[in-house]
Amino acid sequence: MDHVEPDELAVLALDGREPDAAVRTHLEACDTCAAEYAALARTVHLGREGSPDDLEAPPAAVWTRIHDELGLAPELAGDPFAEAEAGGPVPQGTTPARHVPPSRPRT
Repeated sequence: MDHVEPDELAVLALDGREPDAAVRTHLEACDTCAAEYAALARTVHLGREGSPDDLEAPPAAVWTRIHDELGLAPELAGDPFAEAEAGGPVPQGTTPARHVPPSRPRT
């Protein structure tokens, strides 16, 4: 068997299901694929271990740099979540910084 496709290893790690017999046999014999699968499984575990409360809002300087890089209008400058944290209106199409929606699988 050739090396297992990286996409297949990623799906196996994300799904948490056991590889089929051919893939399992290959992983037992191939250090490269086994190491990649183990790294992906660890990454998935770490990603699922955290909670949105563990995330920190970026400092205002980050938003300033983003606005500068994108060349946005001055009225858009500043932290888009500052008012939301203070109980003010949330910018349209956004959510407060304390709420991080779960990631969606890529298609």
